[in-house]
Amino acid sequence: MGPPRRRKSPLAPKPILHESRIYGIMEHPMIRFFLVIAIIMAGSSNASAEPARPLPVAKIAQKKDWWSLQPILKPAVPAGEGNPIDAFILEKLAEHGLEMSPEADARTLIRRVSFDLTGLPPAPEEVEAFVERTARSYQAHEPHRPHEPSAAYEALVDKLLSSPRYGERWARHWLDVVHFGETHGYDKD
Repeated sequence: MGPPRRRKSPLAPKPILHESRIYGIMEHPMIRFFLVIAIIMAGSSNASAEPARPLPVAKIAQKKDWWSLQPILKPAVPAGEGNPIDAFILEKLAEHGLEMSPEADARTLIRRVSFDLTGLPPAPEEVEAFVERTARSYQAHEPHRPHEPSAAYEALVDKLLSSPRYGERWARHWLDVVHFGETHGYDKD
């Protein structure tokens, strides 16, 4: 037999949480954040105040030409066709002796847009229908204008954006951000 057990007094304070629950709470990021703030605040009231030292003049001069301290300027748009952003890109490409890639054909375009917005490849029927609509759009009533989407392309993007697959793809990213899951993994099932 071991030593006699000590009887707890009914007047003794009872712990608010069991020890194992306390460790579980400490894993929560907000609790950790407030605990760190409390430690910093407690340490700062006990610490001796250091006199503020002025920055050397050289360091102050370096800080003034930091990019975020510069006034906002509106640059002159380089000469070029289409979108002004493309004009800036074309100018930089020309400086380096490069050219823009050719425009993607309809099959490539539908695959890129579909993978981008839904994460899934388009069905073969959708590809054929888009190729046909694009060809009709360019031949019939819309002369080909570079850097402007066709009516078929706009309809495709609208269709994909209204698709439930679009919502599912982006919900996956947001659910990862908020750490959604049915369990906490290995320790709290």
